[in-house]
Amino acid sequence: MKPSKSRYYCPEAQRHKILFESEKKAEDFIRYNNEEIRKATGYAPVRSYQCIACDGWHVTSSSEVRDLPSKTEMVIQAFREAQEEKKKRKEQAAAVRQEWRDRLEVAAANLQMQIDVIKEQIDNKGDKTIIISLIEEAFQVFARLGKAAKFRKHKRDLERELYRLEFGAEQLPDDAESNILIQIQTIEYLLENKSDKALIHHIINETAKALRTSRNTVFVKYSKAQLEGKLNRLLSLLQQ
Repeated sequence: MKPSKSRYYCPEAQRHKILFESEKKAEDFIRYNNEEIRKATGYAPVRSYQCIACDGWHVTSSSEVRDLPSKTEMVIQAFREAQEEKKKRKEQAAAVRQEWRDRLEVAAANLQMQIDVIKEQIDNKGDKTIIISLIEEAFQVFARLGKAAKFRKHKRDLERELYRLEFGAEQLPDDAESNILIQIQTIEYLLENKSDKALIHHIINETAKALRTSRNTVFVKYSKAQLEGKLNRLLSLLQQ
């Protein structure tokens, strides 16, 4: 006789089926009820199988065992793949944020280095044009850092310091030869201490620009050609 108890709707089979809590109980059901069910219905269960959707065992009259993933297995697999993709996107986003933070750290270090160089240049009465150019570049770096929450609390202090440096630079005299010599000494110092190459390259370019535009300057200690040679040698050392 076909039992009517322990019948549950199976989403995998999309119909009601008997649910057994173990394989043994399912096999015992087949053993003791097979003939009676066959006489009553014309067919009978011949094997048991585990159902992931119902978290138990069913019996079936089909002897064919299909080696295919069930609907539930496909849903679970799709869910796992979606979770894995979500995890990857999260890791990628974290990597991008970390890269951004690292770049800000480098930019902050470069900004502090620029401020230190500018202070030294002002103290040594360096070239006014070059110093102002360095200050303008420092303001650009400062503007980028200002968007990062980590640096917001220091923004006001940095801004005041840059404005003080700008004011100090405006008070410098316009002695082209002395200023260029001081710039060359600064470049030599930065090279010796293996400072930031981009910063050194920028100072070399600005010094060369100041040298080119000093047409009416009378050079006493060195000729213009000698100063250009010094800058070219420093540039070669930087590129090594």
